[in-house]
Amino acid sequence: MQIFDALGVNWAAAPLNIVVITAALSAINADLFGAGRVVAGMARQRLAPSALSRTLRGVPVVTTLAMLGVLVVGVALNWILPDEVFTIVASLATFATVFVWLMILLAQVASRRGMSRQERDAPQFPVPFWPYGQAFAIAFILFTFGIMVWQSEYHTALLVGVGFLAVMSLLYAATGGQRRPVRS
Repeated sequence: MQIFDALGVNWAAAPLNIVVITAALSAINADLFGAGRVVAGMARQRLAPSALSRTLRGVPVVTTLAMLGVLVVGVALNWILPDEVFTIVASLATFATVFVWLMILLAQVASRRGMSRQERDAPQFPVPFWPYGQAFAIAFILFTFGIMVWQSEYHTALLVGVGFLAVMSLLYAATGGQRRPVRS
């Protein structure tokens, strides 16, 4: 909005704000209902608490309310910690991105180990540079976590990420953990 002030077109800031707010609300709406359906589907396959599978006329009400609860927590955090909330959310996203890629690589290595010799020798979907590319990527991600420990500007991302993992692990254990998905 400072740009419009500098250019002398102060009136342009209001329409731009309306567009940005509308886009943000649209994205929140899509995420709210999209994620709600994904979590409800996971609950039907016993990969999430069964209460999250409840629907009302096909709408996953419980998951939608849970997602709204998370949004309310975000708004409350923004009110309580206005200067830090963006850093906390961005830190969680940073940690999550690195952590998820590590888990994908480890799952790929574990699934290869679970294959028969014949499946390993002639995979349906060959992986380039197997196993050296995966080993390099895992080592690189662990190196990235090492940098996050070493460099103080990444400590927030590390603390928020580890805290989130701890909370999710506790919730997983509290809701029964290790449920096997329903086979279709």
